[in-house]
Amino acid sequence: ASLLRRNQVTDTIVLRNNFIQGGSGSNSVGVAFGDVLRLNTTLTALDLRWCGVGAGGRSLLMALRSNRAIRYLDMRHNGMGKGTESRRAWLEMEQVLRSNSTLTKLKMSNNGMSDKVKRMLQAAAPSSLTLVL
Repeated sequence: ASLLRRNQVTDTIVLRNNFIQGGSGSNSVGVAFGDVLRLNTTLTALDLRWCGVGAGGRSLLMALRSNRAIRYLDMRHNGMGKGTESRRAWLEMEQVLRSNSTLTKLKMSNNGMSDKVKRMLQAAAPSSLTLVL
């Protein structure tokens, strides 16, 4: 992921089905790609489906607040689920949906989110966004 921070050529990354686990059982995929999205201005599509992002997805979602390049993000089947860190991630996602106007397609299904969270995200999503929950 560190190479992508300065990369000005790559516009699409597909890492689907690559469960990348960090040290001590913590997942670093979300954190690593959060750093990438904060700095990279050419990446427009990122597929992290089935990568085990888990609660680390919050870092990635926080980066989407300032990123104005990414248009497509697929984070289906990543076990972001329930619990304190997950609630923070869903609240972060709500803020992203309200503030990021460049994201046009976001796929977040099969992450264990409650119906209440789904309604919250649907209410926050702009009409220009295709949101798959």
